[in-house]
Amino acid sequence: MRLEFTGLGAPELKGSSKAHVFVDVEADVTILDDGREFCWEASFPVVELAVALWEWKKTPSVMRKDFEFVSLSLEDRWRVRIVRLDSMWRLAEDGTGKIVYGSPLGVGEVDAEIDRFALELRRACIDIFGAWIEEFMPPVRE
Repeated sequence: MRLEFTGLGAPELKGSSKAHVFVDVEADVTILDDGREFCWEASFPVVELAVALWEWKKTPSVMRKDFEFVSLSLEDRWRVRIVRLDSMWRLAEDGTGKIVYGSPLGVGEVDAEIDRFALELRRACIDIFGAWIEEFMPPVRE
């Protein structure tokens, strides 16, 4: 699993509150599974996604429920989830009416990718928007 973003921006950003940042800071998001595109979303609320993943990751793995992203920007939950199947985790995409699963991953792989994604996004947001945005980002450090 690899989470990537491109085109980070906030053309509609009208304030500096958490709600503004979560809704208005967007990027195109690609999720890769074994190097292949699993999902692509345009103009996606990427900061809100990173925070939701980070919050989910904080729960000990044996107590974690499946990851589902419910956004301030989306009408319903996001079609991509991270689900436990047996002792492994997998991406699951159900936007077409049938569920498509990704490759099995250990919790360490999932957590490491969330950290990498959150850190890369944090750096990019600070570079583009300035240090003020840091308070809304996951507290991942190098």
